[in-house]
Amino acid sequence: GAFREEEGTGGDAAAPQPHAPTSAPGARLSRLPLARVKALELFVETIAKDAYCCAQQGKRKTLQRRDLGK
Repeated sequence: GAFREEEGTGGDAAAPQPHAPTSAPGARLSRLPLARVKALELFVETIAKDAYCCAQQGKRKTLQRRDLGK
């Protein structure tokens, strides 16, 4: 599946994300610690690459749950 960012920089332009009223224009709805978000992105990327390698070793093109646990 495709990854869609919540801040509106990606995704489908035909279905805009609803915005809650804010006190200041451009204020974010939530603030996440960017260092943790980046660490999580790297973690998910590593897990996905490892799972893909496991699937390739089994001569498969589809990832399975067991590929994540190796």
